[in-house]
Amino acid sequence: MTQYLFPGPDWACYLVGAIAGALALGILVWALLRDRSRGRKRCPRCWYDMSGVPPSSPTPSPPAGASAGRAGLKCPECGHEPRTERALLKTHRRWRWVLLAAPLFLYACVVLLVPDARENGWAHRLPTAVLVRLYPWADLSRGVKQINSVDRPVLMELLLRTEGGMSLGARRALAARCLRELGTQNDTLRRRDAYVLIGACGRGVVPAGTLIDLLKKERDPGVHQVAWYTLVAAAGDDIAARDLIGARLREQPNDSAVGIIKRLPDRGEAALWYVPVLVELMKNGTPSAPSEAAWKIMLIGPAAKEALPALEELSRTAALPVERAYFAGAAGVVAGRFASDA
Repeated sequence: MTQYLFPGPDWACYLVGAIAGALALGILVWALLRDRSRGRKRCPRCWYDMSGVPPSSPTPSPPAGASAGRAGLKCPECGHEPRTERALLKTHRRWRWVLLAAPLFLYACVVLLVPDARENGWAHRLPTAVLVRLYPWADLSRGVKQINSVDRPVLMELLLRTEGGMSLGARRALAARCLRELGTQNDTLRRRDAYVLIGACGRGVVPAGTLIDLLKKERDPGVHQVAWYTLVAAAGDDIAARDLIGARLREQPNDSAVGIIKRLPDRGEAALWYVPVLVELMKNGTPSAPSEAAWKIMLIGPAAKEALPALEELSRTAALPVERAYFAGAAGVVAGRFASDA
């Protein structure tokens, strides 16, 4: 999109933007402030110089049906008669030139933002409320199938903003829009995107019951897996979702469980509830689930003391020296011998 606004290099964008902005600002100042009265009396309609018109003076009453003109106020050029003498001191503003300068000034602002748009995407400077309104329509025309593509700036910018502290109201508005997408769309890509954004909105935005119902109705295997990740990320601390997530991890203690483990809570009562499940995964999961479960226990810290015996055992019996060292480090964090850097 930026090539249509200005195809040149970044330095040329700054140069052209500065010149256009200065020109527009100069026109605006000239059009709005240049022709001030400075004490001169002028007709506010045709700007005829009325300095030579005799000052106001009492006039006899006009005959019936005639206008009661006021001496010194009626313009001898166009016949306009202002209500007060103060109106003769108005500044002459050239609004046609203002209409010319306004689009030029807007273009200068846009050109100055082109380098930033090239680096961060054109959606980078838009307000969050506007981005929520633009999702998903602004990205659909591209037909891109990769979620991390630079050709999908609205989606990527929304994901970045959810990580950077989006307000609760904006998160709820975004989640509501995603739920409408899930309720009306059968397209695999659009359903996956909606789940990803709901998960990025975090906990306390969408009720766990709503996500569980959506998960049970999902038929596409790839989208179904993303729906699991969303349930854990958005409602992993909810009582209604704990048993379902725990059963899923026990049934499939393999690589598909790694994404779920990454999104489990690591603080509070909910994190402690998952500790027994994580211990089972460390003992029985294959091939990368045990190390991911140990990492999650390390994040929970000394509160996960229930996992300490299993960690100490694995630090002695793990097949690879690297794994033994990893489990020993996690055991040290849980035992309080040293702090976690996570």
